[in-house]
Amino acid sequence: MKKEQTDDTKIAVISTDIGYIKTDLSEIKQSLKELSGVFASKQELLEVAKQFEIRLGVLEKSNGLLKWVAPILGAVGGSALTYLLISYLQNI
Repeated sequence: MKKEQTDDTKIAVISTDIGYIKTDLSEIKQSLKELSGVFASKQELLEVAKQFEIRLGVLEKSNGLLKWVAPILGAVGGSALTYLLISYLQNI
């Protein structure tokens, strides 16, 4: 049979639970403060996007052989590696 708790016991249990909750909240707040340096602000993201657009514009405007040869070499290299991988896997 379960003992009935008195009002003082109930208050003590609630007080202990509130103490645990306060401790957990302080740990969560501390964790959030530590994570604040990990995330970028909106201003930082806008600056990175602007820099990327500038670099992409320069690349698009560039003329020359490298502009045409680089994608072709990348495709040929990727195809060769894929062929070699498939051949290897078939011989296992």
